[in-house]
Amino acid sequence: MSSSFLELPDDILFNVVKFLQILDIYAARKTCKRLQAITVSRNVWTTMYKIARSDNGFVPRVVSLASQPVPDMERLLWRARQLDTLWQIGVSPHCSPKEIWAVDAALGSYSRNVEIYQGRYLIIQTSPSITIYDLETKQEVFRQETGLSDEILKCRIRSHVVDQNAEFYLPFRARSSSGITMSLLKVNAWGVVTVTHDCPALRQFCDGYLVIGNEFAIVNSAFIVHLPSQQAYPIFSADHPEPVISRTVTFVSGGYVLVYSYQPNGDTQFELYRLPDHTVVRPGTPVHPTHRGTSRGPVRISNAVFLSSDISSSGHSGSIWMFFLSNYSPLYSLRIVLQLDGRLSFRLTTTGSGQHKRMRNTFWTHLADGKTRVITQEADRDEWRWVLFNVSIDSKGESSVRTSAVDIPHHRCFDILALDACRGILAVVPNSSYNEICILDLVGR
Repeated sequence: MSSSFLELPDDILFNVVKFLQILDIYAARKTCKRLQAITVSRNVWTTMYKIARSDNGFVPRVVSLASQPVPDMERLLWRARQLDTLWQIGVSPHCSPKEIWAVDAALGSYSRNVEIYQGRYLIIQTSPSITIYDLETKQEVFRQETGLSDEILKCRIRSHVVDQNAEFYLPFRARSSSGITMSLLKVNAWGVVTVTHDCPALRQFCDGYLVIGNEFAIVNSAFIVHLPSQQAYPIFSADHPEPVISRTVTFVSGGYVLVYSYQPNGDTQFELYRLPDHTVVRPGTPVHPTHRGTSRGPVRISNAVFLSSDISSSGHSGSIWMFFLSNYSPLYSLRIVLQLDGRLSFRLTTTGSGQHKRMRNTFWTHLADGKTRVITQEADRDEWRWVLFNVSIDSKGESSVRTSAVDIPHHRCFDILALDACRGILAVVPNSSYNEICILDLVGR
């Protein structure tokens, strides 16, 4: 190490070190005692964390940065780097999935919801019960019996376009003395669980199919419900005086929801709605689309995933980027442009190289605006392999995708139940009996 460099004052050395890459900091730490002391200071790692949060979608929000121990911040940033490497180039000798826990659970093949919240809490909903496990302590922390047995669950837990640090809401059906009612479960970032039983405002949605995004739920594509206040707003189509039904729902960042349906003639009709402000808009007020349009065939737009948006503050203009993946086809990118006259225009392109093979078990996590990570199984001749897709928006507003592979033993992964790509945690079932959930760490611990 140059003596002239070490003669610099500490404050200058701090400003140099905190902008180094994590591997360079580890290398500098080994050179001399003075740099070793600087590289373990809170000032350096706090600055590195703030920079990484804006550049790396795998860095989760820390509830209290001031109280976070420096070694914990180091491990968090090192892990984020490993996850970024995994989704860029696939598995390396230093980055291999590892089973960290297994939970006995009688799930059943169809009627269940599984979610990983904050990379720490495993939430399992079946007809008879809701159970929450703490993945750090490996303990059951909450259990709620519903009094139901073979009822089919109609609630899809969450849209993947959610704030990873937002409170987790889950409406659920339960049997009481007055019959089947709706209750509301909430989990906050500290793992505190509260349950509001027998919610009268939600009772009308007992038989509804819910899609949840942060504080809102879309019921049967016909109602928008603000869950904390339990206020409901009917969705009305521009074409029909009746509520819209049997359509697909996608939450869009900035407080919007996109409702679209595939038409028999091969077209796909889209309508964009702004989520109502429950403090201003009275319950029961109809919500009308701000924009609408039709994407003409021949490609069927199905189960499209939100990627990014730049809708203006007025809501009159901007773009929405989505993508969708299906068997024996390329990965399609869809750009939806909001016009000032209320119309939507569409640009559909293929992304990546060639056609993908037969796929199953596709899950994704929306890390940040314009960054989404996808994991799926792809058939390679007579065998299945796990494929990772790194989908993002480039500086020109075009979608790009990078593909890599990850080796997950087939005898330990029959089906994927949940993915938290931000923290690299995967919940899977090892066999067709669905009597056990295995938690995999994609980079090992």
